[in-house]
Amino acid sequence: MNLPALYARTPRAARWAFLASLGIVLYFGLVEPALDARARAAARAEALANQLDQERLLAASAQSIPAALAAPALPRPAAEAKQALYERVNTILAEHGVSADRSERLAALVPNPAIADLVSPGQSLERLIIDLTFEAAPEVITAVVADLEAAPEVTALARVSLRRAESRAGGGASGRVRAIVSPETWVLVEKRR
Repeated sequence: MNLPALYARTPRAARWAFLASLGIVLYFGLVEPALDARARAAARAEALANQLDQERLLAASAQSIPAALAAPALPRPAAEAKQALYERVNTILAEHGVSADRSERLAALVPNPAIADLVSPGQSLERLIIDLTFEAAPEVITAVVADLEAAPEVTALARVSLRRAESRAGGGASGRVRAIVSPETWVLVEKRR
């Protein structure tokens, strides 16, 4: 029996049904698996691209780690550290248009064996603290504190105290804040005998 002859003798509706069945078989047998394979390959390529981006970011951050973890700045002699700290504090206050009352004090560091290795036998390590008292808008105080924390001359902020400032006329709030900010640096001081 000849297939083309059989096909020609079948009614038109049966021929269309046969062609539709053949099309469905070909679609699900060839086209659909090819589309699935392409989608899987695209998903894998995207995952590999994301992984590569993450590795590039990791490599970039790994290159910045040595700079961030470089040798710490060791404490300087008291006069040199005091001058550097005052210069930085004056610069920061001037940048923000703030005038502050200042007082300074030296305080002993809590003895720590790890810190003891940083100083020579005739020296001690102490904290030089400058208490800054001023009034300003909350945004200005926040900016001053942020700049002080970022300054390399400032080892730490020993104290930050904020209170609502009283208005000059004696009544109501002025929208300003009274701040006491105490930047500190560690200094080398010759031991007293």
